[in-house]
Amino acid sequence: MHRDTPSETKFTLGADYECRRDALFGIGAFFNHVFADPGFSAIGLPQLLLHPIGGDFFVAGSPILEFGDRTGTHLGLRLSTRVPLPIGLFILVPSFAIDFINGGRHYWFGLGLKF
Repeated sequence: MHRDTPSETKFTLGADYECRRDALFGIGAFFNHVFADPGFSAIGLPQLLLHPIGGDFFVAGSPILEFGDRTGTHLGLRLSTRVPLPIGLFILVPSFAIDFINGGRHYWFGLGLKF
C-alpha cells in the first residue's frame, strides 16, 4: 500500500469476506491494517462486488472508514478488482484497489495464493 507517492510503500495485513448472492453479484466487507508510523486501519462495509464473467474475478466498490490513533478518522470510497490466475494446483490472486480519502488517493496492491 502507498499513499500518493510510491516512495511510501508499507506492509499491510488484511481480510475480506464475500457472500455470493448469485453468479453475478456479491456483498461483503474487508479490513486492512497498515504497519507504518503512524499505523492505521481501514474497514469497508458493505462492499458490493460484481462478477461480470463469473468465477472469482470481480470489480467492487465500497464506502471506507480509515482510522488510527495519530491519523484521525476519515471517510472515503474504495474501488477494487482481483484476477485469479490458475497455475497448476494453485491459484495466484493479484489484486488492486484505490481509495479516495481526504482529498488523496491510497493504492493497495495484493497477492494471494489459493490451494
